[in-house]
Amino acid sequence: MRQPSCRWPQPSCRVTLGFEMKITDLRTKGMDELRNELKELLRAQFSLRMQLSTQQTNKTHEIRKVRRDIARVRTVMQQTKIKVSN
Repeated sequence: MRQPSCRWPQPSCRVTLGFEMKITDLRTKGMDELRNELKELLRAQFSLRMQLSTQQTNKTHEIRKVRRDIARVRTVMQQTKIKVSN
């Protein structure tokens, strides 16, 4: 009996296809660059939420991607703060 195939690619495949920000790229950036990146992502998230609420877009998957990218940036910022304080 065949196993059902997963409709989502493996996480490593999604990263290599360029759908998500790479955490290694974020770790090479400085705090100012990370803050700017976070501001841009928050603006993009707000814009996507407004488009979704006014039914101007059907790209609901973009909201999820932006939310996860925001989490990645915040994680790297927190890790950088911890490294500096130690």
